[in-house]
Amino acid sequence: MRSMVAAEMGLSPLVTDATALHPRRRACHCTGSIVMDKKQKKKTDVLHQRIQHLRQRLAGARKQMDDPDELKSLEQQLAAAEAELAKIKP
Repeated sequence: MRSMVAAEMGLSPLVTDATALHPRRRACHCTGSIVMDKKQKKKTDVLHQRIQHLRQRLAGARKQMDDPDELKSLEQQLAAAEAELAKIKP
């Protein structure tokens, strides 16, 4: 079944069903591992930077508890960014 799906899409028979469902993910012709395109790579890099920045701001907000609403907002933003990253990552 996998090789039929891969053949129809013009890909290597090493392509798994997971890669067939994601048009921007391609399988490496030699190992079958998933390779991200430039757009996905850039988005994951930006999300990693954003998560790092939010974690630093959250740590600072916990040390200096001026505004409790800011703490909740930062936690929500961090959770949203981590969820988006988990959705993108293979």
